[in-house]
Amino acid sequence: MSHVTLAVSRIGVLRTLGSEGGPSNGAGSRAKDSLVCVYARLLSSGTSYLDCGRPCEKHAVALRDQKGEEHPVIVDVGCRNTVFSAGANSVADDIPRLVGMGVRRFRVELLRETAKEAEALVRGYREVAEGKRSGAEVRARVGAVRRLGVLRVE
Repeated sequence: MSHVTLAVSRIGVLRTLGSEGGPSNGAGSRAKDSLVCVYARLLSSGTSYLDCGRPCEKHAVALRDQKGEEHPVIVDVGCRNTVFSAGANSVADDIPRLVGMGVRRFRVELLRETAKEAEALVRGYREVAEGKRSGAEVRARVGAVRRLGVLRVE
């Protein structure tokens, strides 16, 4: 898989796919040529998800912001693009409180981690839940920022 980085100074209006599988203007009606796929426009001779040849399966794309951070763009099976944060986010510090409130199941989202990295991350979270390590220690070990959604927690 080749890697492609795009510099972005501004992102315009995003369109989502409608329930019928085609582009939607958000109100449920189809918008024929309004969906612009970064992959199709820049990495193929196609013009939309209909004729692009699925370059998203052959390339790893990231958007570089004004700080120089690269934010991965991942495409799902419905041709929807999701832009992820450049750095890993973590709520490991909050696990003891959540366990104390009765939460017993957690979901860990991984993007491009290796099996070894994923195993270490899950083990770290388990150790926090069991009281064997602090959330800050696990966060530091995996290089994550304490963040809940898009909010940085201080």
